[in-house]
Amino acid sequence: PPAMTHSSPSSSASSFPVGSRVTFSCSGGARRIPGMPDTVECLPGDIWSRLAEPCGRSCAAPTRLRFAALSKEDERRNFFPVGTNVSYVCRPGYENSSEISPSSTCLENLTWSQPAELCRSEYSCCPTAPKAALVTNGNHNGQDKAFFTAGMSVRYSCDPGYYLVGNAAVTCRASGNWSQPRPRCEGEPGLCPSGSDWGGLCGHRADFVVPTLTAGGFVFPLAPTPPAHPDFQGLSASIQS
Repeated sequence: PPAMTHSSPSSSASSFPVGSRVTFSCSGGARRIPGMPDTVECLPGDIWSRLAEPCGRSCAAPTRLRFAALSKEDERRNFFPVGTNVSYVCRPGYENSSEISPSSTCLENLTWSQPAELCRSEYSCCPTAPKAALVTNGNHNGQDKAFFTAGMSVRYSCDPGYYLVGNAAVTCRASGNWSQPRPRCEGEPGLCPSGSDWGGLCGHRADFVVPTLTAGGFVFPLAPTPPAHPDFQGLSASIQS
């Protein structure tokens, strides 16, 4: 039988009568090429029928991706010679962040090139546990959301008696994290007069004594020094003896 590069004959006999058929099978890790015949026949005149190579070097099935699925066209293929390109489509819950689709190529060493991660999750920041974004002694306005998509923001506020430190709003980025660390609420409850939060200064510090506004200015009953807060700069104060 004729010599083949990636296949071997089923018979090792040294002679074949006219009409004999020999089938070739893949060898050396090669794979059967779809649609290619694999049998030759001994014809009159001591010649073999023509047969193209029935096997070839092929990558295994393309890599499965978490964020994308193989295209329907490529999903139907089972032979991937060196140089073959396959394309992917983003899975449900992911959106393509580029104008091109993720793709992969069968390399000379019969492995697949790494597809670019062009599909980003639509549920980037907190897909399952928005309550995890809460702060101690505070809250945010996104608790009714099942997930946060890229570009969405949440705004924080503090419980009565506490003040906000840091940016009041954070934004979900396409990378899957927030634009900056969450703020925090500091202070101690119960330091302000009933019915007043003193302009958000309640609980500013443990030794902060709430001043009383009189005709002569602010009176600090026990504090030797007015609290160092920008809202108090420029205000006159008197200290009770």
